[in-house]
Amino acid sequence: MFKRCFIVKTFVTVFIVGFLSVCCAFSQKTFSFAGIFDDEDWEGSYRLSSGILGIDVSCWNTPNDGHADFSRALRDGYKFAIIRASLAYETSKCFDRDSYFFRQVEAARNACMPMGAYHYGQFENLEQVREQAVKFCDTVDEARHIFGVKFDFPLYLDIENPIDDDIFDRLHSQGKLGELVWNFCDIIRQRGYLPGIYCSSRNFRTWFFDVSQQPLDRNNRFYAKAQRWLAWWPSGSYDIYGDEAIRPPWANMWQYTSQAPATGYGATKNCTRVDANLCYLDYPRIMRDNRLGGY
Repeated sequence: MFKRCFIVKTFVTVFIVGFLSVCCAFSQKTFSFAGIFDDEDWEGSYRLSSGILGIDVSCWNTPNDGHADFSRALRDGYKFAIIRASLAYETSKCFDRDSYFFRQVEAARNACMPMGAYHYGQFENLEQVREQAVKFCDTVDEARHIFGVKFDFPLYLDIENPIDDDIFDRLHSQGKLGELVWNFCDIIRQRGYLPGIYCSSRNFRTWFFDVSQQPLDRNNRFYAKAQRWLAWWPSGSYDIYGDEAIRPPWANMWQYTSQAPATGYGATKNCTRVDANLCYLDYPRIMRDNRLGGY
């Protein structure tokens, strides 16, 4: 009996030690998420020589039957899609899912279209920020598990003043906005995704960092640790590649028009145009290298 117990204990000990050794070896091979930011110019090793074209979509520009044809978008030259996962209502600040998010994720998967996601945020306090960020990540997690997909692009917070309210300007003037947005991004990071911020040039400049400063302050946390998706439409006319000569160099992704033709994406319910973007970082490689987005 004693001999049998000794053998069992020895086996268990060897198993545990072996398991911990494997885990340690695995962790050594895994690029630390925090380590991405140790090098102030970590983005340099992932920078693309020219922008790749993509679209961002929501329920507002979804085909009538709710099934987007991303394979047609791919044939038209679009290489990725940023899909709205969720939103908060401007008055109540209550969270809701985009009614077509899961259908669009399924359609993108079927077309092998790389994707990211965004949340349209409206909040006034930390409780609302945390609720929205957690539910946003929950929604993306659920889509990953249902459809067996990975997110090759960041998860973005879309932050902009409503048409009839300057809520974020008020929060900024009270010294509260930066901390609220940072908390949102930090929750995304803790959930294993790369966080980003989407807003206009004016709002980046006013709320987060001085975009006129060259070079930009790399110690600014919003520059260093949140991806920067700029909405700036310098021309009403549509150019499939935009004018890269005027792209602000600090933007990782540039939404340069809201007037890209939607013919390759499918007949739309509410409009015949979509937002077009140029991306300047190799996000799929970032996700793979750093085990983010489900990798």
